[in-house]
Amino acid sequence: MQKRSRDRSTVTNATARGHLLVDVEKLALLAQLTHRSSMTFSVVGSRNGPQGACSSSEKKTLKDHVSLRHHSYTLKRDRHLHESLCLVMKYESAKSPVKEWQKEMKGVPMLHTHICDLLDIKHPIMSAPMSGGIAAAELTAAVSQAGGFGLIGAMTSDGPDWLRAQIREVRERTDKPFGVGFISSFPGLDELVQVALEEHVTAVSHSFADPTPYISSAHAVGVKVIAQVQTVAQAIRGVQAGVDVLVAQGTEAGGHTGYISTLPLVATVVDVARTLPVLAAGGIADGRGLAAMLLLGAQGVWMGTRFYASREAGARAWEKQRMVKAGADETVLIKVYDFTFAYPFPSTIGDRVLGNDYTARWHGHDEDVVAHREELREQVSAAMKEGDVHLAAVRAGNAVGLIHNIESACTIVRQTAAEAESILRERPGQLLR
Repeated sequence: MQKRSRDRSTVTNATARGHLLVDVEKLALLAQLTHRSSMTFSVVGSRNGPQGACSSSEKKTLKDHVSLRHHSYTLKRDRHLHESLCLVMKYESAKSPVKEWQKEMKGVPMLHTHICDLLDIKHPIMSAPMSGGIAAAELTAAVSQAGGFGLIGAMTSDGPDWLRAQIREVRERTDKPFGVGFISSFPGLDELVQVALEEHVTAVSHSFADPTPYISSAHAVGVKVIAQVQTVAQAIRGVQAGVDVLVAQGTEAGGHTGYISTLPLVATVVDVARTLPVLAAGGIADGRGLAAMLLLGAQGVWMGTRFYASREAGARAWEKQRMVKAGADETVLIKVYDFTFAYPFPSTIGDRVLGNDYTARWHGHDEDVVAHREELREQVSAAMKEGDVHLAAVRAGNAVGLIHNIESACTIVRQTAAEAESILRERPGQLLR
């Protein structure tokens, strides 16, 4: 399935010396964000007009939204500016206009929700704690440094010492908040959890098990608890247990997940959570997904598949390339790899992977898989080492169809936030009359 990339760029570049090419709507946004009632610019030229002249349509549009004062336009707050109008303007300041603009915009979050305050982050975006070294220190630090919230995936074969080393490496890379995530149905969890608490990470997340036993010890040392849920009953249990954040994971998610779709699950969990912040997970890979989840009442998103296909992720190159080439209709929700390796996930949890020869042959033949487990385990383990996509598991959600290239985690976080902000500003005005 061939994918089509989209150019979502909305911010133009600086042009001639002393001037700045910028969308008028962006200036209005800046005025709102910095609480300025007006910003004054001298009109020097226009993208469309010759020799610095504005076209008649641009002049008319400009008059509808700004005031004319001695050949200077005072830009007033307005949410309905003509998005295509673009002028070359001269910033009336003794300082460099380009640097002043960049200074104004730098560090100003486009979106801000309760989760940003709770975790002290800039963007309401969390990276999933993918296991097996995929979400290790490099990815976690990159997400947090970009303004999101990175989570180390604690479940590897390397144990507590590895986790402690990863936590400390994150702190060498960034001073921003981050956390550690656990597959809480697995044995040997207590030592790993203890490491995270001893290192005083900002938050820990628990998935696929009742989080209740882990809450009091975390809160005792000031660590917040995030609980990922796949059902409404689990969400209610998390609220009663006293978790700080719920993650409603829909079946569109990659890897291990439940069977309820993201849209109804998030909306229902938001209802039962009341004032408790809810993050949405499953099928989200860009700003459109973030915007949609915010409108459902979520406070942000938890993304796995998109960060799996990032430069910093610990996945192998062939896994990432397989994701880039895959389409949304190529995933299957199965259990054959869990049966092959005897992974201790709850019976209510499936495993979403990219379909291949192995899934086609063994899906629905659970008893046969168990009967031939040793042989099949050797085959799949060898395939993982060799990069044989016909047998090896590549865990990806339905959002894999939205991934067109391998980006840095910083780019993913900031593009997702910027696109969501743009949609939430512009789309309502296009729909509501």
